[in-house]
Amino acid sequence: MNNVFMLLKGELKRLVKYKILTVGLFVSAIWALIIALSDREELTVLLPLLIGVDATMMSIILLAAGYFLEKQEGSVKSLFVAPVSGGEILFAKVMAALLSGLLSGAIVALTARFTHDIRINLLLLAVYLIIIVVSHTAVGYVLALYAKDFGTLLSYTLIFAFLSYIPSLLFMTGIIPLAFEKVMLVLPTHDAMMLLRSLTDKVDTIIVLLSVIYQVVFGLTLYFAVVYKKFKKTVAES
Repeated sequence: MNNVFMLLKGELKRLVKYKILTVGLFVSAIWALIIALSDREELTVLLPLLIGVDATMMSIILLAAGYFLEKQEGSVKSLFVAPVSGGEILFAKVMAALLSGLLSGAIVALTARFTHDIRINLLLLAVYLIIIVVSHTAVGYVLALYAKDFGTLLSYTLIFAFLSYIPSLLFMTGIIPLAFEKVMLVLPTHDAMMLLRSLTDKVDTIIVLLSVIYQVVFGLTLYFAVVYKKFKKTVAES
């Protein structure tokens, strides 16, 4: 536990050093401004979308950017010669990304409360964000570990957004009909959006439960079957 705490402390320092936390907070400030200037009626749809972008696409981009910066600096490789396990290193990195995601989500949710008196269950929001950020940081690591450079990573991220995020957005705006609701659940970002939407609007309980199960299974499977092994191998070869 002491190892994880020290590693987490180091990860948080790196978030500040690489300006990743600064960028994340800046984006959250933009979302907060949009919320403050929006009509209350619009926020039923807008609020989960904004929180969702932070928890999904921003988690992927910021985590992957941090990975490449660490790779260039060589700081990850140095950790593997320290008396800590690869699992502890990876866990600390996920925890750092999770804390950043929770902070961004809290900023957006509290802005909605103070500017429009929109009250959502903050405890449930935190639970959903933990599930969503963990599953999408797994995606971020897969994209980063298989990308040769940052340009390739951006291409992979855009492809993922096109395949997962855009269809969900089209569904939430009514362009994709309701008949495709259960089919859409195979998209991890759509599951994330449904969980967040349930905080401000009515969503079928079955859809919420299926989304939670899928997010958990999807994220843990990626971490144990792909990310952990590839992470150690990539660092060792760098």
